[in-house]
Amino acid sequence: MKKQTVILLLFLLSTGILLLSSSTSLYQKIELLIGIVFLLVAFYYKNVHIIRFTRNKKDFIAIIFLVLLFHLSYFSLGFFVGFQTNPYNQNILGIIQNLLSSGLLIFSTEYLRSILIIKNQRNKPALFLSTLFLIIITIPYPFFTYSFSNKEMFFQFLLGTMLPFLMNHIYSSYLDYKTSSCISILFRLLEEVPLLLFPVLPFTNWYITGSIHLIKYLLLSMIFKYHSIKEFPFSHLPKKNSFILLLYAFVLIFATIFTSFMLGIFRYEPLAILSNSMYPTYQRGDVIVLKKLSSIEKRQLKEQEIIVFETSHQLVAHRIFKVVKQGNDIFYQTKGDNNNMPDNNFVKVQQIKGVYCFSLKYLGFPSIWLHDVLKEE
Repeated sequence: MKKQTVILLLFLLSTGILLLSSSTSLYQKIELLIGIVFLLVAFYYKNVHIIRFTRNKKDFIAIIFLVLLFHLSYFSLGFFVGFQTNPYNQNILGIIQNLLSSGLLIFSTEYLRSILIIKNQRNKPALFLSTLFLIIITIPYPFFTYSFSNKEMFFQFLLGTMLPFLMNHIYSSYLDYKTSSCISILFRLLEEVPLLLFPVLPFTNWYITGSIHLIKYLLLSMIFKYHSIKEFPFSHLPKKNSFILLLYAFVLIFATIFTSFMLGIFRYEPLAILSNSMYPTYQRGDVIVLKKLSSIEKRQLKEQEIIVFETSHQLVAHRIFKVVKQGNDIFYQTKGDNNNMPDNNFVKVQQIKGVYCFSLKYLGFPSIWLHDVLKEE
């Protein structure tokens, strides 16, 4: 009892100092206030045995291994897509503020989650409402600052930002319910704290962010499909369960390879065609596969080759109509096979993404339909 009181007072003192500090951002102050409220509610239930420890050490090992593997894979993406400066403050005081505000919110949220799960273990609708309550009350303040000028921006926010946030909460409730509150706390801390500490982060877009989180939760769900990891290895499981787990593994591997292909991590990358400018070579709704080129290869292209290049607003795949050399600079004039005139602007070497390899009929229509819907104002 006394230990809990001392811990609570220390938390309140440290958070009070941060709340009064002028260097603490508004978002951090909101996090601290929510954390304090949750902690006070949890302290009210101090007689309830909240922090539940799992007896199975494999649960801890699996969570640590899988989350660290996710971070390793996530940061490895930076070598393919580039890095950007971490938006969180990276000086000593900033790191302390970030860790305290985020750590307090995570700990108090999971503490309160454990209370709600203990009190509603046999009431699944109540468990769902408890998770929904925590999702609503902990929605990050920056989410409310987003402005959506069109449906496409809203869709990107939904899949790249909101979906990972929702999956995080849902899976934390699942872990707490299936294993213990310590596992869910460990999961949240391991998942979020490293992102506050590293000076650089991968330069990912909404599609990459949403995809890697989806793969991560598929993998975690596969591991924690059963009540405990003690049911592993596969040989200890009934044949039916072994088949299901192997099927999960196959789906996960396929999803990882397919997502990597769609993200352009490999040398070959797909592109959906939006117009008929290159008919009959390919047409609207087809998917072309392009091969990425090195800087040297981009300068050695010849007439009649089809290149994929970037304009100010989209990727274009047209045939080289003329090669123009001006000193050490090379420019390409392009033309669509179905167009009467060449394109107005010459293509610089820096704009070129790759060269056309082959096309697949009609596979691009789902992307085009989604693109058309999102472009509607």
